[in-house]
Amino acid sequence: MCSFLFVSREHLRNFSVDINRINESQICRGPDYTGVCIFNGHLFAHNLLSISSGFSPQPYIDEAHNLILLFNGEIYNWRELASQAVSESQVIIDVFLREGIAGLKSLDGEYALLIYDSVSDELYTATDSFSTKPLHYYVGDNGVSISSLPQPIHAMTGLEPRRHQPNAIKKVSLKNPTLDNYIVLTSSVDYYPQDNLFCFEEWCRIFESAVEKRISHRNCDSRVFLPLSSGLDSGCIAASIKKFPQAQVDLVTVIGSEDPEIIRKRLQQMHPRKHTIIDREKREDTRIIRYLHENCPDFNFEIYSSSSNYNEFDLKMADDNGSKSMVLLGEFAKDNNFKICLSGHGADELYSDYGFDGDRYALHSNFGGHWPKNLKSRFPWASFYGSSMISYLLKEEFIMGSFGVESRYPFLDKELVMYSLRLKWDSRKISYKYPLQEYLSDAGFPFTDKKYGF
Repeated sequence: MCSFLFVSREHLRNFSVDINRINESQICRGPDYTGVCIFNGHLFAHNLLSISSGFSPQPYIDEAHNLILLFNGEIYNWRELASQAVSESQVIIDVFLREGIAGLKSLDGEYALLIYDSVSDELYTATDSFSTKPLHYYVGDNGVSISSLPQPIHAMTGLEPRRHQPNAIKKVSLKNPTLDNYIVLTSSVDYYPQDNLFCFEEWCRIFESAVEKRISHRNCDSRVFLPLSSGLDSGCIAASIKKFPQAQVDLVTVIGSEDPEIIRKRLQQMHPRKHTIIDREKREDTRIIRYLHENCPDFNFEIYSSSSNYNEFDLKMADDNGSKSMVLLGEFAKDNNFKICLSGHGADELYSDYGFDGDRYALHSNFGGHWPKNLKSRFPWASFYGSSMISYLLKEEFIMGSFGVESRYPFLDKELVMYSLRLKWDSRKISYKYPLQEYLSDAGFPFTDKKYGF
């Protein structure tokens, strides 16, 4: 996970920059080590959460090519991209040198990164296709600041930073740092609906690979847990974990609106994995809300529909019931030394759009339960990149990150999403969240077709 901060030399001159004070709010995302350096007059800071064996200290400086890297997240295919490399950071720089900025499209992971070229005095920023790891910026005539969380920029400038858009690789010249010159060069991934036939067995293979890489990409001390509900999303992840018996993944359930019988039957199949139950009704809501206000960025959801005027622009993260349950999961993880959470986020947006067969399960549904025959004509729909996709991602990143826990998202795996866009509209009519129901049915894993939990 980690976090980083960049402050241009102009901002260092124009603002009172106390690095310890402005960086304090995001050290929680990287509590193991903080590295700071001044390079060509610009400030670079990085806070490390030590999870993966392929991680090098940052800021990562390539003196031979006058480059510096700040990187946050995981690159799952880094060994395949450069067999001689010893770290993810080195791979990113090697790909950049070999293929240019477009080479970053070959990265398979969940990440945000910044590359600075001191020869051209240019700055490149990129996130994965869904911006699973947050990135914020302020670019103006008086300089540039970029950080993982919004608080450092606000603390320094007194201004609200912008959020880096998903699926974008951007560049800005620090010789002329205006917002108009902070331009998108290309996308991180070229997503588009395809006409090729969808094969359920191939989807299963890709999905299980997405889960496996997110379990195995860690050092031996980084514990993993899965929030297990009675819903389809966490159920599919749990069913896939059964196929990796050596994988050490604990289970935790926040009791709320869950189906207890489905939970009980699932746990019978997952035995002897350790399972913890958290009863939310026995936890003090005021304490949880106070934690959210004191430890997480204050932001409103930007949830909306592309087919109606409905929106949830006034809903604050701290007032969302899911946020409160997530605080309990974060407390559990921190108290028990877990560093990785397997999240089911993204399945609602990509497979159901919060509806089925004409029924809207949420008012921000884009298709109202009726997927279009020609998905290309509606791509990308509001919640593919934005709306609930990014709002709930930020919720999870802000809350879990405040506890020093990295969330990983199998359903947002690059290959899996690209393949899922082949899914035809008539296949989506087979069952709610096809192919998830089909996967659980084949695995003999208990489920219900109602929407529950995480």
